[in-house]
Amino acid sequence: LSSSFLTPEVAKMYDIPRSGSLGFLNIAVLQKSKSDQLPTALDAELKGSIRNLIGQSRELEFRRIREVQSIYYISTFRFDDGDMYNFELDVVPSNAKQKNFDVKFSQRFYVEE
Repeated sequence: LSSSFLTPEVAKMYDIPRSGSLGFLNIAVLQKSKSDQLPTALDAELKGSIRNLIGQSRELEFRRIREVQSIYYISTFRFDDGDMYNFELDVVPSNAKQKNFDVKFSQRFYVEE
């Protein structure tokens, strides 16, 4: 989503500039609980890249955020209005035994006024 969707208070708390052309990616790695409890947050190693449809690619840099029992990783990136971007993430949860997860998805972004 565009970082302009963040409230000014949240953006300031996490040092994220609010801009209609700055994308914001938030990744959480969760382990399913064996009971009816909520999933457990896991530490992880994340690597990722973003690529537009003409093949221009750049690496994503993630920052780890920990709040009480929550852990998530955030990254920001510039985008052009109406462009489609392909995301490729390599996620290795801290409890994994040499197992990683490849996450791929695409998203079209529009500049927010």
